[in-house]
Amino acid sequence: MPRHCARLHPAAAIFDFLLVSVSSRRAHVAYREASTTQYLLTMAPRPSITGFDPKKFAAASGRGTQGDPWARYEQWRYTGPFTRFNRFKGSFPGLGIATVAFAGYLVAEQLLWKDDHHAHHDEGAH
Repeated sequence: MPRHCARLHPAAAIFDFLLVSVSSRRAHVAYREASTTQYLLTMAPRPSITGFDPKKFAAASGRGTQGDPWARYEQWRYTGPFTRFNRFKGSFPGLGIATVAFAGYLVAEQLLWKDDHHAHHDEGAH
């Protein structure tokens, strides 16, 4: 079996195209990609060095607060005035009233305090 068709380590298989000559590259690209994909899909998972299995951890913690003796003591953090929206709303005190007051000022300025000084350019004296 030629060297480029043999099962290689994934890193070697991926970078094997650097070693294949330009003339034979087109003929073997499809086979090399298929064999690399097949090898990568059939590789056995490597064991964890620490022994920690994230799938088991996710399955164990998927129950939520069921069986958690401290769950009811933690509920105050997520209810009432401590919800995420209420904490955000309280982070800008006075912003709402300031916005309304500024908008009212702009409307009053446009309606009530018109500057008529620049309207009389035809007259000789100011």
